[in-house]
Formats: sequence, C-alpha cells, structure tokens
Amino acid sequence: MALAAVRWSEEERGGLLRWILPASIALHVVTFAWLPSTHPSPTKLPPPPLVLEVADVPPPAPAPPPPTPEPTAEPTPEAAPARTASRAPAAPANVARAAREAAPASAPASEAPMDFTSTVFSNDGPGLAVGGGGPSLAAPASAPAGAPVRSSARAAPAPPRLVPPSSLARRPRAPGLDAELERQYPAEARRSGISGSAVLRVRILPDGRIGEVRIMSESWNGFGPACERTVRAARWEPPIDRDGAPVATEITYTCRFEVRS
Repeated sequence: MALAAVRWSEEERGGLLRWILPASIALHVVTFAWLPSTHPSPTKLPPPPLVLEVADVPPPAPAPPPPTPEPTAEPTPEAAPARTASRAPAAPANVARAAREAAPASAPASEAPMDFTSTVFSNDGPGLAVGGGGPSLAAPASAPAGAPVRSSARAAPAPPRLVPPSSLARRPRAPGLDAELERQYPAEARRSGISGSAVLRVRILPDGRIGEVRIMSESWNGFGPACERTVRAARWEPPIDRDGAPVATEITYTCRFEVRS
C-alpha cells in the first residue's frame, strides 16, 4: 500500500512538473507584457501662456496744407495796348511762314513714273546730260539823270504756267521711243551685257517740247544721258489743264535697258 502511494506521488509529481513549467512560462510572459502598462505615462506640460503686449502707436502726422498761391497783379489798362503793339510786328512773319507751309501743297501729288522697256541691237555712243535753263542776264546799268528812258522793243516772254500732273485733265503722252532707246543703248554696257535703268525728272512745255531734264538716278554710268537723249528725240503730246489749255508740267520718267539674247 505504501509503495502504491509513493508511486502515485511520483506520477503526480511528474504531472505537476509538466504543468508547472508551461504555467511559469505563461506567467512570465503575462508579467512582462503587463509591466510597460504599469508605468505611468509622462506628464504632458501645458503650453506656456501667450503674452500679448499692447502698445499705443501714434497716428500719422497730417499732410502739410498746400501753399497758398500768391495773388497775381491784374494788368493795368495802359499795359494792354503796349503788349498788343509788341505782338503786331510778328504778323508778317506768321504770314510768311504760312505761305512757306502752303507752298508744298501745290507740289504734284503721288504720280506714277512713266517708263518703257526696250531691247538693244545698236548704239551710237554715250552722250552728256544737258540741264535746262538759259544763262542768267546781267541787270542793265541805270541811265544817267535827265536822259530819256528807252523801253525795250521786245519784252522777255513770261514762263509757261507749271501745273502738277494731278491737276491735269490730260497728261502728256510719249511718242513711240522704243527704236530710239535701242539706238541710245551705251555700247560698252551692251558689249558687257549690263542691264539697268535710269530715272529722269522731265519738264514738258505747252508745245510738247522737252525743257529741263534732271537725272535722278542711274544704275550704270551712261544710262542717264542715254535716257535723256531718247526723251528729247521727239515731240510729246502736250499736257492739257482742266480748262482745256496746254500748260507745262513735270513728270518722272524711267528708261529700262535690257539685253536679250
């Protein structure tokens, strides 16, 4: 009976050991898991209070008042005529200036330059440009006192009235000048195969003759005189004003020189 009790107690002891070991491990795990939660959390300090300081800001200084305008003395009645009299001599200058400003208005408006193009086959050599206008005449000497004054038997003709092309009823017409332009083509330019143009300012008289000619530009030295000789080679149809009378006018004329193979 005693042996049985001892054997039972050994078996019971072994069973207890089998249960105690896992229970001890579980207890330690629970204990370690519980320990962090037992520590009190650190006390959070409240934020420091905000301190506001109120300062009195002085208002801005007012703007200074505008200066009081000084009273101007009214002109006396005697000073007014003097001022008017001092400005009176300026009237002729204003009239002269107005006349100078009105002068360009009578200049011809935009006018299309007249031109023609021709092919060269022959040439008679370059020439010189001849400007219009005759030599100036010297003033006659004054007659001695008491001598009879002789009137000239023949007065100089008045210059023809010059009308801009924009005010003409019919502009001047050039005759057929193609063949003449071919003859006037400079030989050196033709041999070198040089083409170009020349621009003239031409005055056409009431009878269709050519008056003053000015060479405005030329692309090759010699095209300007050749163009002038071509323009002077024939008489033009005269310009007619709006009253139906022949008048003088000035036009821009262009000659184009082209070498064709």
